[in-house]
Amino acid sequence: MTKNSLSECLSDRAIGRLLADEMTEAESELSEAHLGDCTSCQNRMSALVNNNLGWIDFRVQLAGLTSIVRRGAENEMKSGSFDLERDALKSELPVELAPTDDPAMLGRLGRYEVVGVIGHGSMGIVFKAFDGSLNRFVAIKMLAAGFVHNSAARQRFEREGQAIAAVRDPHVIEIYGVEEFNRIPFIIMRYVPGGSLQRCLDSNGPMSVTTICRIGMQIAKGLNAAHRQGIIHRDIKPANILLEDGNQIAIVSDFGLARVGDEATMTRTGVIAGTPQFMSPEQAKGKSLDFRSDLFSLGSVLYSLCVGHSPFRAETLMGVVHRVCEVTPKPIGELNPEIPDWLVEFIEILLNKKREERIQTAAHAVAVLEGELAYLHSPLTIPRPERDWSNRGLCEKQTRWSLLKRWGIATSVLAIGLLVAVISFSLLGTGTTNRWGVIPTVQEEQFISARTAYELAYETHLLEVSLRGDMAESIQRHKEAFELGFDPPQTAFNLARAYAYQGSIEIAFQWLEDSLRHGFHDRNAIAAEPELSNLRKDMRYTLLLNRATDIDRRFQIADEAYFANQDYPKAEILYRQLFRDCPNDEFCVMMIGASLLEQGRYTEAKPWCEKTRKSVRFANFGNYNLGCIAAQKGDFDRAFLFLNHAIDTGFTDVNHLKADHQLKPLRGLPRFNRLVERMVP
Repeated sequence: MTKNSLSECLSDRAIGRLLADEMTEAESELSEAHLGDCTSCQNRMSALVNNNLGWIDFRVQLAGLTSIVRRGAENEMKSGSFDLERDALKSELPVELAPTDDPAMLGRLGRYEVVGVIGHGSMGIVFKAFDGSLNRFVAIKMLAAGFVHNSAARQRFEREGQAIAAVRDPHVIEIYGVEEFNRIPFIIMRYVPGGSLQRCLDSNGPMSVTTICRIGMQIAKGLNAAHRQGIIHRDIKPANILLEDGNQIAIVSDFGLARVGDEATMTRTGVIAGTPQFMSPEQAKGKSLDFRSDLFSLGSVLYSLCVGHSPFRAETLMGVVHRVCEVTPKPIGELNPEIPDWLVEFIEILLNKKREERIQTAAHAVAVLEGELAYLHSPLTIPRPERDWSNRGLCEKQTRWSLLKRWGIATSVLAIGLLVAVISFSLLGTGTTNRWGVIPTVQEEQFISARTAYELAYETHLLEVSLRGDMAESIQRHKEAFELGFDPPQTAFNLARAYAYQGSIEIAFQWLEDSLRHGFHDRNAIAAEPELSNLRKDMRYTLLLNRATDIDRRFQIADEAYFANQDYPKAEILYRQLFRDCPNDEFCVMMIGASLLEQGRYTEAKPWCEKTRKSVRFANFGNYNLGCIAAQKGDFDRAFLFLNHAIDTGFTDVNHLKADHQLKPLRGLPRFNRLVERMVP
């Protein structure tokens, strides 16, 4: 028993108050210190929680960390460093660090100099550290010493590293690697200065409508990226949202409780991890979860940003869970009249107790908040959103296609590896542009039909993973999307994932091979995708992974020749070589035609551009390049016909149109001026 802990065991009531975060700072420190030493209290806490609630949060078992984190965070805010009593701090850490030569540091973890403690996650402590080899600060999350010999906890911790690594998005914490120190695993992540959303909320109280929309949209984008990888976060709350200092970009962190598609055996039935005030009703009841659980938590976070506190507060833990499951929170308008009705209703939909009546996908939440944010910024130039999402009983029939068309928001480009971006609606909420600077607004029915089929197939896939379904519907819908021609490389890869998850190994390998033939070369996705775990013991998996790595490297070289060096003869050769290995890749077809066009070899370029025009993804570039060929050959009528088709299918880069030397014969003609006017809003 340490001198700063209780001498007597905790009562059941005291354990309940600790779990509900109702204790004073001093009581909490003493109780957590006692729990760290007392096996009896730990067992009683687990039994009490499981018998009454089916809920346990690993974090309450990280004894002694609360005071360290509080002191470290407060000191860093004041001075920008961790100038604490080093010896006292070291004695409280749950792991003994290696010695360091730098007196300003706490110690070392491998090559990392530990600066201080900045927080604790689901099952471990988070350090701020310095990586001298790369001259940068990093965040290191280490499994708490008490969990090292707990196989389930260790598995979950390792799963966190895999979960973060599988998600690549600006609004999800970036992972640099996973290492071990004295057989204790730790995750190296990007260090984000600025603190958490909870800290900002505690300091500033309720936020403005614009800030709520911006932060909510960014959290939803991070969730969308995670959901696309089959990951349910399960612990979305302000404390797990980081705000990058300066630009206030929201970043989703702490995936320690995340559920990955093939992780069901790691979570016992009826035992739910999470934070009660922000968890969904189905999560509080210990039921099976899907991605809509995270959306309920998002609604709770938005409610907190509106009024300054969570929607389901109570004096006891049982009271919190009862409110989450049974009670409608106090209306936002009564607590903060400045919040507009549309935002109140949007949050109410997210907080619906019935998940089938919530907003159904994070992508849809992104769409709503993007549109409202655009209107808030430019109410005189952007039409007011119609907000038909406010109808109750919202289901997947309400897609983002109609919302985007009504809002008039430019859609984004979904990047294919390191290649030129694919023309698409931004159902994923990624606001990027491709290398020609195009942000297309696609009107072609073929594209809309194909994209709708793909998104429906992918959402079905994610739901079947979360519910451990048999993948039959996902497979059927992905095959339909594949036939319609939207993003064949990614669709084929998704089919490989579905068949592998289903256990159909041979068919999975056929589709994985087919994805490479269509140009899929994201070796990180192949290496990290948990649904492909059934394939990894087979030598064919290693061979395909090596092929993808080689194809990716060669695409980077070809890309550099075309886009950076403008060495079009070399680019043509490289893309032709790639086309021999990826004979169904529409991107290679487009780039061969573009390379020939830039060399002035118009007759040779034409058939390649015709093929591109017939594709779903790159129809706008095929039309544009055919317009250039017709202009160079003096066929102005066909040139304007193809250029208008290019605009119809998504080409909107007016500056490129006006500067392109291939279109010089058209400049000065009235029709060219009208073409430019058509492209200018």
